[in-house]
Amino acid sequence: MRKLSIDDFKSIMLTGVWSHDVNVETVDTQHHEEHIYTTDGDIAETRHSEYVHGYGNVVSTCENITVTYEEQWSFTKYDEDSFDADDGCWTLDGAVVVDEDGDEVAIDWVIEDTDDLDYDFTYIDYSELEITETKDIDVQVSDVDRTMTIECDNGPTIRFTGDRIAAAASSDNNASGSSYSGSTGLWTELSLYKTDKDNYICHKVERTRWQGSKDYSSLEICDSLEAVIQFFGHDWLAKDLYENGEIEAIIYVDDEEVTMGDNTITLRVDNKPDLRFEGECIGSASSSDNNASGSSYSGSTGRWTELKLYKTKGGHYVCHQIGYTRWQGERDLYKAKVCETTEEVIEFFGHRWLAKELYENAGIEDVTQID
Repeated sequence: MRKLSIDDFKSIMLTGVWSHDVNVETVDTQHHEEHIYTTDGDIAETRHSEYVHGYGNVVSTCENITVTYEEQWSFTKYDEDSFDADDGCWTLDGAVVVDEDGDEVAIDWVIEDTDDLDYDFTYIDYSELEITETKDIDVQVSDVDRTMTIECDNGPTIRFTGDRIAAAASSDNNASGSSYSGSTGLWTELSLYKTDKDNYICHKVERTRWQGSKDYSSLEICDSLEAVIQFFGHDWLAKDLYENGEIEAIIYVDDEEVTMGDNTITLRVDNKPDLRFEGECIGSASSSDNNASGSSYSGSTGRWTELKLYKTKGGHYVCHQIGYTRWQGERDLYKAKVCETTEEVIEFFGHRWLAKELYENAGIEDVTQID
């Protein structure tokens, strides 16, 4: 084995005629899932990501001596900012480096102590790694002004020609009223685009001001409004988006589409499609948020409840309950149920004093027969 002094090795590194061969290899790709939970502990969303890792090296050769610099790298697919490589390490073949006592010394220390080392010994070009990619959807090359590019964390960047037809956003500020997200420092932005060839691009961005967290965006290409609704869901923010885009996310109670008229009723429902039917209100009752209102006081200043019972043209009962609030940062709450019988109606509304007022107004008996 050829032995070189530290000075001789440094001289060869600085003045020798070296050839450099760069290699980049992917070792493995791992699929990760992250569950986002509701306050009730249910899975609200599952985020998917691909974690890719491998190595890159520069193999440098001169006078039958081979010096190899190698570093490990990793990234999350579609996230260019996530790319990271370690400090790397060195190996030497064809020779050993010894000190003045003849003892072998660590090659890493010798090279790091070498001033003015050529950049080619450590430069690794990672440009061929597919960290991100761009997918064209209905791009009209002649219409540059209306061609947009949208990035997301769960797939390729999308480029398309079209228009944004609806948007909605929550707020991380409790003082913002009903648009408050429910968590300081966290909020969501929704956007819906339509391409010139009638495809829909759904984009959701979850923003954060929290230290150690980052924004997360997801995207879906849809060919119908039904697919759009499936992506965004039926929470209050999605319903704001649909309203802004004049999109109907409803269920027809009597399984028959009805046109808007004097007897057409549409009821808002939280986290489910809204209900639409032809019919009439056959009973209602409401509490009050005012302590001075007497027996109708709800028990909570600024909050009260309204109950309504409808009967559809097709003979169904539709129960609707609204929890109103004047409190800053809170939203009104909507519940509904379609029933076949008055027994199901009573099961929905229960037996509290407000429900009993509704039954009395609607002519429904809520009694238990004894003997």
